[in-house]
Amino acid sequence: MQSMAEDMLSGHYFTIPERLKAGHPIPVPNSGVQITQLGHVKDLATAFIQVLGNEKASNQIFNISRDKYVTFDGLAKACAKEFDFGKNKAFPFK
Repeated sequence: MQSMAEDMLSGHYFTIPERLKAGHPIPVPNSGVQITQLGHVKDLATAFIQVLGNEKASNQIFNISRDKYVTFDGLAKACAKEFDFGKNKAFPFK
């Protein structure tokens, strides 16, 4: 079984559901208790476009996320449950 890094280097990058379906583990950084937020790349790109080169945005802090969050371990477990591809356990990066 290839690691995620090997998948990426070989040009076969898998999303979490694809990794589960292929029997690959879901990589979870460190202990998995770190929080993250999900967002859409178009929302992030729109925010960048609005501030890049904008003098009024200089030295300002922008938050483009919501108040909802998930741990990396929670995200992996939710995906495994939602897509029901078995009991693939997430593992920490070392």
